[in-house]
Amino acid sequence: MNLGTIAFVGLAILVLIIIVLLARTKTRDEPLSSKWSAAIIEPRAHEDLKYVLHKFREKLDDDIEIILFYGKGRTEFVLDAIKLDGGK
Repeated sequence: MNLGTIAFVGLAILVLIIIVLLARTKTRDEPLSSKWSAAIIEPRAHEDLKYVLHKFREKLDDDIEIILFYGKGRTEFVLDAIKLDGGK
């Protein structure tokens, strides 16, 4: 596989995770009985991370925490993405 294919597959997996979490979050009728979490796994310094964070915050309930797993050496990139998204 070339690098473009690997990047596409990684982005497709990320989109599927988001779709599953959003579908589960917005279609449940019962109240939350415990704290829920949503995970973003992005080892790269991906330019769309800011957009993904924004969509997670926009679509998920306020009581669902977002856990971001990122690659080694990406701390500054992630902090910048969080700041650009409002820094919650």
